[in-house]
Amino acid sequence: MVHTRQMRSRTRSHVWFERAQQSLVEGVNSPSRGSAVYAGGPIVLERGKGSRVWDIDGNEYIDFMMSFSALIQGHAHPALVLLKFEGHYHGWYDPFLLNAHTHPPERLGSIENPARIPDSEGIPSSIFDDVVLAPWNDADALERVLSQHGHELAAVITEPIMANMGCILPRDGYLQRMRDLTRDCGALLILDEVVTGFRYAPGGCQEYYGVEPDISTFGKALGAGFPVGAVAGPRSILERMRWSEKMVLHYGTFNGHRLTMKVVATNLDLLSAQNAYGKLHAVGNAAIAGLREVFRKRQVKAIVQGFGPMFQIYFTERDAIHDYRDYCKFVDTKLYARFVQKLLECGIYMTPSNGLHWIISTVHTSADVQALVEAADQACSGLS
Repeated sequence: MVHTRQMRSRTRSHVWFERAQQSLVEGVNSPSRGSAVYAGGPIVLERGKGSRVWDIDGNEYIDFMMSFSALIQGHAHPALVLLKFEGHYHGWYDPFLLNAHTHPPERLGSIENPARIPDSEGIPSSIFDDVVLAPWNDADALERVLSQHGHELAAVITEPIMANMGCILPRDGYLQRMRDLTRDCGALLILDEVVTGFRYAPGGCQEYYGVEPDISTFGKALGAGFPVGAVAGPRSILERMRWSEKMVLHYGTFNGHRLTMKVVATNLDLLSAQNAYGKLHAVGNAAIAGLREVFRKRQVKAIVQGFGPMFQIYFTERDAIHDYRDYCKFVDTKLYARFVQKLLECGIYMTPSNGLHWIISTVHTSADVQALVEAADQACSGLS
């Protein structure tokens, strides 16, 4: 039997948060870490090791967020620890910065003509003139959009699994249909595997689902916590970056940085080790099954969606959440936040933001899963 931990106070976290508000907007370096998500203020973490993190008050947590999915090898893996300089930021592309946050359903517009809702102030409306917006996970809608606009599209970009709204899986055959439709209209298919890459299989979701994109983007788990991004594709496309009169310009001071490339190579070697992905899927599926059993036993209207290394909990009466509109209409994000706050009190570290996702790393164990399930059972008792 794994017993949940007795949590001490978070006095020092509160003190540091008050101090930070004198220097930083909202007292944090990203809204996803602030009081809009963490009721009463964020937990200030001091260190991490393996699947555990410790806050500055000495409380220990099992981390199921893993630095927003970057730490596929867990915290401070002995083969990957190097030097990090404090205060550095290593990454908003205006044309794509719309309809990425939840909004009241009445603001979304129709499926045929979605409303364009910028996710930040300061973006001129003209920026979106060259962007076509379409609902996701609806093959018929995609076919209608491409029949109307396909001749003027340079590319179609998609996450293979919608990770920006928790963990929303593609319907059977949807990605393959998208691949066929984009080929028919001559548009490139860009698969954004920044979150999913190297998580479900060595070749990412494109290997898992058997879809061949024209261009792929990678990040997060590629660097196992180090700042890195990669663009991959066939030579016939990437050769356009070669210096010439009609080249696609690609500069970068830190492109191909030797230190980061060494970390990437070591990380990929670790992921290639025997049964690394078998363990990721087995531990994740055990966590999903355990959580589902807790909700069934407690008669809580919640689903656990996803599989293997990434999943999310949705408090909803629906059997599944299929797209952005389902998420906006049918998911009780406030109840989820309350649930996670109770998990934090039991030593389970996770963000109360329902739009993110639970992450399994190579260092999570069956004991971690058991602790999560027991904490979830305890948290459910106080939700009503």
